[in-house]
Amino acid sequence: MSKQDMVGGPELSSSGTHIIGTKIPGYENYMAHTDGTISRNGRKLRYRTKRTGYQEVVLSVNGKPKSLSVHRLICLTFSGIPDGYVVNHKDGDKTNNSLSNLEAITPEQNFEHARKHRVRRGEQVNTAKMGREAVKLIRELSATHTTSDLMNLFPLCRSSINRIKSYKAWANP
Repeated sequence: MSKQDMVGGPELSSSGTHIIGTKIPGYENYMAHTDGTISRNGRKLRYRTKRTGYQEVVLSVNGKPKSLSVHRLICLTFSGIPDGYVVNHKDGDKTNNSLSNLEAITPEQNFEHARKHRVRRGEQVNTAKMGREAVKLIRELSATHTTSDLMNLFPLCRSSINRIKSYKAWANP
């Protein structure tokens, strides 16, 4: 990061730490800040929280809007993300996008971090529509019923039923 990429001097956050803003690579009209915020023309942009719990922001280049994950933009801007790596929230809070809380790690390390810190999965997730018993029942019934039959029995779409049947969702109910 060069000095010309930084705009203005560092600000102080409410906790007394310095906040640095830097142009986002590929999105030079936008700034990423070490406190986990994204801005344009000095104004903080609003985020949307996806069903997965991650925050996303809409950036435009040449008039074309694109939804991007805030944590990935922050990490990409200040640290970079090597090919094949993912961005991990050290404290497990998907809304804490401050640079000090983010790290680029391998998918294997991310899985181990989630297991070690008990990141919520399955029916613990706020958006889960099914419980363990229903998932087991879907798998049992799939031997004798079509996916369409299962869709009529459970409040799920075709892809969700198929992901449960193939163990891509709810691998360990």
